[in-house]
Amino acid sequence: MRTFITLFIFVLLASCKDLSPIKVAPELGEAFELRVGDSVTMNNSDLTILFKDVTEDSRCPRSVTCVWAGIAKLDVEFYNQTFEFDTYDKFEYEVNSYKIKFNELTPYPEDDSKIPKRDYRASFIVTQTSE
Repeated sequence: MRTFITLFIFVLLASCKDLSPIKVAPELGEAFELRVGDSVTMNNSDLTILFKDVTEDSRCPRSVTCVWAGIAKLDVEFYNQTFEFDTYDKFEYEVNSYKIKFNELTPYPEDDSKIPKRDYRASFIVTQTSE
């Protein structure tokens, strides 16, 4: 019985995914990642960024031959405004003397299966603009 309980606890712990925040307070100019639903306040700044959602992911899976590469779109909030970034244009936005640049969205689809929202990670860099 003791062996069964020990084995059960081991399997339970091994199956848990790390859901802790990826980065607590990145520096300006430093790349950082956020998961859907996570937010971060930039170090020495009043800028808080929230990765709200992945609203579309039509990227062509690696195991498939596609006519078009596809696109993923994500909503990110800062200064109480929601901005849409995507994997095709990789927009940058300037707000209140900060420039937010989207770098990458992972994981990349491997097959036709849907990626759980909480598994997405978006990479950003925030810099201060000169006024």
